[in-house]
Amino acid sequence: MKQIFTLFYITFLCYSFSIHAQSFNHGDLKNAQILCNTAPVRIANLPDAGQDHQEMSISSCFPEGASESNTHWLRWTAANTAILNFSIVPLKSDDDIDFILIQLNDNNMNHTVLRCMGSGRRLGESIPNDEACSGATGLKLLADPVENADFGCSSGAGSFLSEIVLDQGKQYALLIHNYHSSDGVLIEFGGDIQFAPQPDLCTNVQNDEVISLSSGDLRFYDAFPNPAHDHVQVKVDLPEPSKGTCQLLDPHGRLLRAQTLDFQGGIQQINVSLEALPSGIFFLKIKLGDALHLTRIVKN
Repeated sequence: MKQIFTLFYITFLCYSFSIHAQSFNHGDLKNAQILCNTAPVRIANLPDAGQDHQEMSISSCFPEGASESNTHWLRWTAANTAILNFSIVPLKSDDDIDFILIQLNDNNMNHTVLRCMGSGRRLGESIPNDEACSGATGLKLLADPVENADFGCSSGAGSFLSEIVLDQGKQYALLIHNYHSSDGVLIEFGGDIQFAPQPDLCTNVQNDEVISLSSGDLRFYDAFPNPAHDHVQVKVDLPEPSKGTCQLLDPHGRLLRAQTLDFQGGIQQINVSLEALPSGIFFLKIKLGDALHLTRIVKN
């Protein structure tokens, strides 16, 4: 009887874990992560494309029949009529992040594509302006408005589209697609837009603002102080000597400062100066060997 009960209990735990894991798979629009505020969003990884691998076909900026590989849907209701902009910063600088912003209509039965970012290096392709189409992407104020960027990385292509005004009470959704890997991103929302609270559905009430990818005993500690004034530091526990880089990025993922790292094993400290920089949001990206660390920094 005890053996039967133990087997039942283990089976129940496995089933419960499976249900819990599925509830956090946001690879399809129907299972989108519901946002109730414009706090930063951490997507630790994009493990698959959900059940429907053809959702990118809703926009003409991708070729017909384009299939998804690593996707995540976000969804919200606009609480006011205001400008939306955002930055999507990948953990890996050479990852190609695509996105589609849509407005949901008629009880979500129909939609309107508002922005589509499809530019980026095709797998196996090597092109001179590759950096212009990889790394951080999103919406921002542009001198020459751009609403869509087609698949590929043609001359003059970039990784940002024009910011947009959202209408109060309307529902919107954002598809994020990592074309090159399943590694995660940090998302920073800007503009004057606010998202309407939906207490029973919210999934970003509290959200970490750090992504780490490491193996073995290597450990990154939280940035301190954060918010900061003139400097910030990150401690790392290294099981063996390691070399790498530390980069400070602006809100749009552009490189501001960089330093080379060459550490012995044990607890080491990385110091980053914020002097002469304006108040606002920054991103700190650290690479040591195969380990990666991306964190959001606030300067007062």
